[in-house]
Amino acid sequence: MTPTGTPPRTTALFSRFSSNDANPNFLDSKPDAEKLQQLNYIMDPIILKTLHLAGVIGLFTSLGATLLGSSGKKGASMLHGISLVLILLVGFAMLKKPPMGQYWWMIKLGLWLFLGVAPVLAKRKVLPGSIVLGLSIAAAVTAAWLGLAKPF
Repeated sequence: MTPTGTPPRTTALFSRFSSNDANPNFLDSKPDAEKLQQLNYIMDPIILKTLHLAGVIGLFTSLGATLLGSSGKKGASMLHGISLVLILLVGFAMLKKPPMGQYWWMIKLGLWLFLGVAPVLAKRKVLPGSIVLGLSIAAAVTAAWLGLAKPF
């Protein structure tokens, strides 16, 4: 209450956000069981791994199309970008919270960046396409080993 006896304006403005209104779960920190079950279904590790591998397959399909010079380079470039985003987002969803004390996931980010610029290296003739493809396969094998073994 203000000295004049009227309620403060902030109380009136934010009263609709209190958890005592018609929707008691609006700001409730505990989601209801149905929402939690839906979230667990979406975050199922098998689904996330499948999406991650789908991104990897799309990435190498686009790399092959780009480096071998197919006619659909625009579509291959789009697939390359979409696959990179899918790999990154699903990878972080699998991690949930990156382990800051471990460095394997940071190395995987560096490999992800290399795979992102690989078509540019071949297109601008910095490296021959066959060497870029070989380095890309080596980067993918290294990223897979880091993801499975988590050595450091």
